[in-house]
Amino acid sequence: MDFTKIKTTISSHIRFIVLLSVLLFLFFHRVFLENKTILPLSNLYFDALYQTERPEGLPFVLHPNWDIAPIQENFPFDVYSWKQFKSGHIPLWNPYNGAGTPFLANGASSPFSYLKWIIYLFSPLDSYDFYLVFILLCAGYFTYLFLKRIGISETGFVFIRYLV
Repeated sequence: MDFTKIKTTISSHIRFIVLLSVLLFLFFHRVFLENKTILPLSNLYFDALYQTERPEGLPFVLHPNWDIAPIQENFPFDVYSWKQFKSGHIPLWNPYNGAGTPFLANGASSPFSYLKWIIYLFSPLDSYDFYLVFILLCAGYFTYLFLKRIGISETGFVFIRYLV
């Protein structure tokens, strides 16, 4: 392989990642600079089922127009996984669902997802927004790789970016 071709390819990948990171930063600047949240996590703890599990430091702010279904479905799984990993256990069983259900076999919980390392290194409350932005970064980069693989030109990337 030609070294200049490899160098140009790596350079274009780095350039795209930097551009995508800047765009994500501009779009989500309030998350990074002002400690705002993407998701209304406090809405989850208005539900009587979750009130006892409310993390300390989370203010009760009602976001009446937000859909909290993703939070009710995913965030409790991630908090439970984080607590289990933090205590040195593998989250095999979910004791909070009826008489208990398999947690590891549940496709929605995905405790071993490689994208969730941010949540497990820090607390889910502090890092969930960064996790969501990281997912967008990965989705954008792997879409870029796919479009390059199928032969879309650089100008095509710009056009497709605005379609998606």
